[in-house]
Amino acid sequence: MTRQSIDGGGWFDLETAKRYRGDTNWDGHNHVSVHTRSQWSHETLYRTQRGTYVLHATSQWQGATESWSRVSTRDAVSWIVANNDELETPDEMQTAADLEA
Repeated sequence: MTRQSIDGGGWFDLETAKRYRGDTNWDGHNHVSVHTRSQWSHETLYRTQRGTYVLHATSQWQGATESWSRVSTRDAVSWIVANNDELETPDEMQTAADLEA
């Protein structure tokens, strides 16, 4: 088990969490993050075994710190859809349907 602390308290097991790597687009010069719109800042989303979503934000900028923050199911589903990943759980699919309505 690899415990990862979450900002604001708590932790989750990195080995058992579902990982969604942030997608990038080629702008002709660099791979730019779909989510941060930066070639230097990146995001990875995790869904824990308990269904909590945790967003890991990192940056290649010197002195920048990483963060591990909880996000709502609504925000996570928006992130997954923008990332062109498949929705997997009934809660994700229902949230996506609610967002389209």
